[in-house]
Formats: sequence, structure tokens, C-alpha cells
Amino acid sequence: MMNLKCAGAAALVCSVAACSHGEIVEVRYDFPTNVNTSVLYGYFGGDAPLEGSIISTTLVIENYLVQSGNDASDFYLTFDVPVIDSVASQVRLLGGDLGWSGTGSFVISFTTDDYNGTIRPGRFGAEFVGGGTFVGDAYISFTVDTNPVPAPGTMALLGGAGLMGLRRRR
Repeated sequence: MMNLKCAGAAALVCSVAACSHGEIVEVRYDFPTNVNTSVLYGYFGGDAPLEGSIISTTLVIENYLVQSGNDASDFYLTFDVPVIDSVASQVRLLGGDLGWSGTGSFVISFTTDDYNGTIRPGRFGAEFVGGGTFVGDAYISFTVDTNPVPAPGTMALLGGAGLMGLRRRR
């Protein structure tokens, strides 16, 4: 009877491992207030590497304010997305392409799956050029499906080892 319970537990570990995924988290990078800045980031997600896959990207610029003497068409933003196997790996916005021109307040926001893919390790950066300032929310946010700890393969191996142990007892 005990072997049957152990076999059931090992089978449960194997089946859970096959369908497990990590936690869904949001990773947000706020843009600097003053444009004409470049930023070099360390690990994606914070102080330690975040492993997993980007499943959605949202960019919001609530108010890009351009004063006299500058032109919104000169706005330029690039944000390198640290991802492999995606449609694109760099967000690139040009004021002229957005239809921005002259002075005043400009807005853009979008959500896309163009940057979906596996997060790669290593540094990445962003560049902001233009004569305006960000007022209010200005950020890029990533929805990430993190890798489970321990990984599914490890869990399956542990379950398989449990089944092997049962077989040896007989």
C-alpha cells in the first residue's frame, strides 16, 4: 500500500512538472524627465537576472511637452529590448513618424506582442533625444512569464527518480 502511495506522489510530481509555469510579473522602466539622455541598464528586471519570456509590452507617454525653440518632430527614442526569438528587439519612435510637429503636448501609448520572446542575459540600454520633457507617466512595461523554480525538467527528473526507487525495492 505504501508503494502505491509513493508511486501516486511521484506521478503527481511528474504531471505537475509537465504543465507548470512561473509567476506572471510586470517589469516597468520609467523614462527620465529630461530628454537628451541615454541609460544603460544591468539585469532585466532588477538586481538579479529575471529568466522567462516577455508575453506583452506596453509603452506610455502621457505628456511629452515641447517648449518654443524646439520641435516635436525631432523626438527620438530607442529602447533595446533584451529578448531573443522575437519579431523585433528595439522599440524605436521618431517624432516625425508619429506625426508630431512644433511645440505643445504630445501623447502616445500602445500595447504590442512584437517584443515577445525569451529574455536574454546581459546589459541593455535606451536613448532619448529631443528638446522636450516628459511630464506625467512615461514608461515601458513588460509582462513576463517567469521560469518556475525549480524548472519543470528538474521536477520531472525528481518524480522519475521516485518511481525508480519504488521499482528497486521490489
